[in-house]
Amino acid sequence: MLAEELFPVCSPKLLRGPHPLKVPGDLRHHTLLHNDWSSREGNWPTWQDWLSQAGAKDVDAKGGLHFNDGLVVLEAALGGQGVYLANTTAVQDLITAKKLVAPFAVRVKSDLGYYFVCPAHAARRREILILRDWLLAEAAADRQARDNKGRTT
Repeated sequence: MLAEELFPVCSPKLLRGPHPLKVPGDLRHHTLLHNDWSSREGNWPTWQDWLSQAGAKDVDAKGGLHFNDGLVVLEAALGGQGVYLANTTAVQDLITAKKLVAPFAVRVKSDLGYYFVCPAHAARRREILILRDWLLAEAAADRQARDNKGRTT
């Protein structure tokens, strides 16, 4: 239903000040916020993955603050304590509300995502089909709304 992408987000106040975030290399002047979560099901991209894809060579991918709770690291980003490599579903509403900004267009895809799963014997039941179709339509509408707004703020 939904693929996960990760990209840097931060408080809007980090776009101003002595080291505004204009290009990925500007991250060397900011604290990177890490969510040290892992999954046995797939790979969760790291700052190193994102920095490599963005071509930012002079940024310490392992430095910064490390958290093991997604809500705590999100609060740190909201509070202006650094830049968080966040996933779309966790921050899209906060970006829409202008509480967070995504200063760069570069995104890395994760192996992980959201899937509709049900037992094979139930897959043809009317109520299951209705739920599945509704969920897929909502996911498609969400993707379309994001694409229409653009990927950065």
